[in-house]
Amino acid sequence: MADTYTTKQGDTFESIAWFQMGDSDKMVDLIRENREHMETAVFPAGAVLTIPETTQQKGTEDSTTPPWRAKT
Repeated sequence: MADTYTTKQGDTFESIAWFQMGDSDKMVDLIRENREHMETAVFPAGAVLTIPETTQQKGTEDSTTPPWRAKT
């Protein structure tokens, strides 16, 4: 059975891919799995998305700050 994720206000495909799949580049896979939401840029609270299975899901244990927000 596939995992699901219920969005919070302000979620984006990119942020969901980072926090749920461990890699923001996997947002393409996330969009493909949830085509009915492909026009959504910023999610409202309560949308239920299917998280596709990947070969490399690392979750958030490595870092809670996505790379695009990290200070360099």
